[in-house]
Amino acid sequence: MEIFLKYFKKYYIHIIIIVVIFLGSIAYIYGKGSDDFDNVEPDIELNVPKDELNETEEFVIFDIKGAVKNPGAYKLNKDKRIYDAIRVSGGLTTNADTTLINLSKKLVDEMVIIIHTKEQVYDYTKSEPTIIYKDVECNCPELKNDGCVSDETNDKLNNKLSLNDATLEELMELPGIGEAKAKSIIEYRNEVNGFTDIEELLNIKGIGETVLAKFKDLITI
Repeated sequence: MEIFLKYFKKYYIHIIIIVVIFLGSIAYIYGKGSDDFDNVEPDIELNVPKDELNETEEFVIFDIKGAVKNPGAYKLNKDKRIYDAIRVSGGLTTNADTTLINLSKKLVDEMVIIIHTKEQVYDYTKSEPTIIYKDVECNCPELKNDGCVSDETNDKLNNKLSLNDATLEELMELPGIGEAKAKSIIEYRNEVNGFTDIEELLNIKGIGETVLAKFKDLITI
């Protein structure tokens, strides 16, 4: 012990310097490791099913979540439907329930599809077990679900004409809309792959604020 104390007193400055360098090295390595960890980008991949995609045709990119085997972002041709989205994402999980999903709905770019579980559907419908569903846009809890449907008991929505589904004849029944304007609405709808906002009608020649005000309360998207 005396030999150790004697040695320490003689070389204590050197020992302190070595300890400081050692601790500094540890701190640097730890800090660098943390920075590298923070800079790691999440592994997000766009799934492009080769056998399903014709690169010469127009395509859409959509996000499918929930009770499917391989959720994520996918790229398919624009003529595909929600049931195709489910198929290319590996199919449904065992606890999936598509009661609230319109499987025949066409895919559109930036679409978000959430496949519910049986428990979620039960919680949603248990207060209205005999509810009837109609294909209209709805907002699901926390995140908009472009694939879901809304109940037909909502009289306000039921009485409105959908700009994205209306026929030429139905559009012509709106106040201030003749055949020419109705055709322009359909042409614009096809060009933009569907309306996302009623105010987009103002982009169509011949439809201004005054004309839109006549039927704005009678339409939806």
